[in-house]
Amino acid sequence: MVVAKNEASFGSAEKLVPVKSPLMLFASAPKTLAPGDEFSLPVNIFSTQNNIGKVVITAEDEAGILKNNTPGVSINMQGLKEKLSQI
Repeated sequence: MVVAKNEASFGSAEKLVPVKSPLMLFASAPKTLAPGDEFSLPVNIFSTQNNIGKVVITAEDEAGILKNNTPGVSINMQGLKEKLSQI
């Protein structure tokens, strides 16, 4: 959505933009964490093609604050359109 203003006039417009990536991921991280908290990161993987095959998902923390005890999750997306997993 775009909103524009020019002196005494204004206007807005919006347009849907389809996503065409062959593989998409949606992660749902907790909104708040306290020191010592443990959590699993649920991830929803979407495939728009049938020939994706094996996918490896890893989580990284650029700041180095979090401990990641899981090296990664391997998922076979062959023939699947959607898969829910946790890291």
